[in-house]
This record gives sequence, C-alpha cells and structure tokens, in this order.
Amino acid sequence: MAPLLFLLLFLINVQSGNQSIRIPHHLSVQRGRSVTIPCFYGQKYKDHVKYWCRGYSWPTCTVIACTDSPHRAGEVSITDDPAQQVFTVTLRNLQTGDTGTYNCGARPSKDVISGESRVLSNWDFEAGSVLQLTITEGSPGLSVLNNIVVGEEGGSVSIQCLYSNSLRDRGKMWCRSGDWSSCLTAGKSQTSQHASVLISDDRRGVLTVTVGRLERKDTGWYWCTAGEEQFPVHITVKRKNATILVHKTAQDVYETSVFPYWLLKSAVALVYITCTIIATLKIWTYCKESRGGSPGMVEKERGGGR
Repeated sequence: MAPLLFLLLFLINVQSGNQSIRIPHHLSVQRGRSVTIPCFYGQKYKDHVKYWCRGYSWPTCTVIACTDSPHRAGEVSITDDPAQQVFTVTLRNLQTGDTGTYNCGARPSKDVISGESRVLSNWDFEAGSVLQLTITEGSPGLSVLNNIVVGEEGGSVSIQCLYSNSLRDRGKMWCRSGDWSSCLTAGKSQTSQHASVLISDDRRGVLTVTVGRLERKDTGWYWCTAGEEQFPVHITVKRKNATILVHKTAQDVYETSVFPYWLLKSAVALVYITCTIIATLKIWTYCKESRGGSPGMVEKERGGGR
C-alpha cells in the first residue's frame, strides 16, 4: 500500500505542481552529517530570488540563505540552477538544535538581504514549500551517507540507502525526480528505461542501487524511498574524454618535468661522490707522505748520509 501511496503523491506533485516549489516534506539526518536538499520550481519562478528560511508560515519565516546575497550563512549555502529549474540548499555539520520546520521558496523582489538573518513579511513571499527536518543522535529512519554522487560515462555508481528496522518490511523504491514511470521496486521483476539499473534489498538495513553504463543524460536528481520516507540523491555523470585528457596532461607533465628533475638530481649526486673520492685520495696521499716522507726527500737524505 505504501508504494502505491507514494506513487500517487509523486504523480500529483509532478502534474499539479508544475508552477510551484516541490521538496521532500520530511527528512531525517544523523547529527554531525551534511545533506544537500533539492528544491524544484516551475518555469514561472526561473528569474525569482530563491531562499531558505526557518519557519512554517509565511508571515514569520527567518531567512537563513538567499540566492541574491553572496553571504554564506555559517554551515548553510544555496545555489540556483535555472536551466534545470532547481535550487539546492546544502546543510553542513547538522546538530540536534537544527531540528525544525523549514521553507524552500521564491520571491519576486530582488532587494539584497543582508548577511544577518531577518524575518520576511507575507508580502515578500510568492511561493514556498515546507520541509520538516529531524536531526537524530542515532541512525535515522532512512538516510544516504553521501547524497551527491559522481560517475563517469560508461562507468557505474552504487548508492546505499540505509533504513531502520521499522522500515524493513515496507516497500522500497528508486525513482528519478519528475518521472514517476521510472520507479523501480525492490524485490520485483521490472523493466527500466535505463537497462542497467539494479536495486536490491538485503533486509538487514541496506537498499543498494547500482546504475551502470552511465550516460550524460543520467545526470539529475533521484529519490530513494522506504515506506513514506524518502531521501534525495543527485548523480552527476562526467565526460570520459575529459577525464582522459586530464590524465594525459598529468602524464605529459610527469614525463617532461619529473624525469629531468631526477636526472639532474642524479648528476649532482654523481659529481658530489666523485669530488668526495678525489678529496679523500688527496688527503690519504698527503697523510702518507707526512708520515713516511716523500720518495724524493728519502733519496736525498740517503745521498747526504754517504
């Protein structure tokens, strides 16, 4: 029943929320960890200022970070990607005091908000969506240790979604954001638009998703779900050629700079050793002559004695 409920909510959010702000409604993170939260928005808000604030209702929401201000508010940063119609909020080193209700939103005003947090009035808001964030001492109900994953074209990435015992018997799925038809359920035989997506549940607290034969089009946001809980994961697929180019450049630098360096170092060492040997021989010869006298002096002394 839970997977069907999630699919229904997922479909409603995608179809009826094309012009709204869409974020996960509940998120649990272990204390001391970090998380990046995606806030999706419609075409209408591409040129709006995006904000992250603490509070439930519009009249009293304390702004923490805003895209029209370069200030980074402590452990919080915000980045907007109008091309993908999503802005992300990164929260670092989360503590139990960070538990609370937050708002992902947009406003038309382009007045720069100062570095200090301030309360927005209801006239400042045009759209927003609420997230309940819970910071736990132990393992949360559903979590991903690193929800920002990077892969290479033709390669693969593996994501481990960790869940608590209370979710062991709940349905678990992997979905691409904005595409409900892409959802795969653990334990079922299914076909995927991406033929190399494997999802497995060990029923001991780990749901593993492996995406192979990566393509550039696989870059985007995904959802790992268990029951009604969900956790966002972003996959970035880099061009393989770019990686090879960097490797070749590094190899060229290594061949043109490191090898001559060692050659020069070896030459200096050889000169040093040679000079040391010559100096040692000279000293040894001098000491020998000082003790026994030089051959010329010995012959002279012998002739004088006669």
